[in-house]
Amino acid sequence: MDGYKAVYDTRDITNLDPILFPVDKAVFQPYTEIAPPAGNVIIKGFNFNSNTWQYEQTVPVAQYQQLSIITANLMKDVAMLKQEIASLKGDGANVSE
Repeated sequence: MDGYKAVYDTRDITNLDPILFPVDKAVFQPYTEIAPPAGNVIIKGFNFNSNTWQYEQTVPVAQYQQLSIITANLMKDVAMLKQEIASLKGDGANVSE
């Protein structure tokens, strides 16, 4: 919209939808005109000293789910191999990691 600028309220990092301020209105804390980072990030806050968003980069949800399934399957295979090693030793004792 003409005559308005996007401003972000840094107090609620769970809802970073832009608020429209008139272009000629000054922006002060806790608001900023700096757009939050997009993509696979977790926003932790805003640093007014450096005018930067504080965030951590993450992996896409689909990739995380896929890696979790792979890890779980690998853990099952390792547990089965430990049992087979124990049975081959013939003592039935648990094998140390």
